[in-house]
Amino acid sequence: MTPRRGKGVPKKYCSERCRTASRRSREGNGPGASGRKRRPLPDAARGAAWSLRKDIERIERIVADDRFTQNSEQVAALLRSHLAYTAEACQGLLSRINHSTGE
Repeated sequence: MTPRRGKGVPKKYCSERCRTASRRSREGNGPGASGRKRRPLPDAARGAAWSLRKDIERIERIVADDRFTQNSEQVAALLRSHLAYTAEACQGLLSRINHSTGE
């Protein structure tokens, strides 16, 4: 930090952003603060699950589309890595959920 010239309080923070983050942290409403209001976890899970289902159904409709055959190479190139990641992530999540519930 470059010290201020002349009268006044010396700089304590490198930027306004750091000053604000420090104040919020002291007040207990910064990142990770327990006082912030968050959606109940079951509600967040319900919303995420429905969103995931809608997205999967949308991709199923794309693959079932009568134009898919003529565009299969382009569509596959766009979807392949995303579907592979999603399948792997979902397997990991399912395993974690089943493990935590004793199934």
